Amino acid sequence: SWNQLSSIFPGTKGKYLRERYRNHLDPNLKQHPWTWEEDQILKKCYLKYNNQWELISRYLPGRSANQVKN
Repeated sequence: SWNQLSSIFPGTKGKYLRERYRNHLDPNLKQHPWTWEEDQILKKCYLKYNNQWELISRYLPGRSANQVKN
């Protein structure tokens, strides 16, 4: 539980730890620049789903919703 984990780190909330892990620390996240193919998928999905970043990120394995949004 993220809330239990936050008790180890005084002054932090479980929500912060979860978001930090999901958007930056998860070892499954791609940290390299976007490929041309990923960019094309993003464009296509944005036209279909507008700014539903979480949904779009499902089409881009290894990219978080935050990476897709930014």
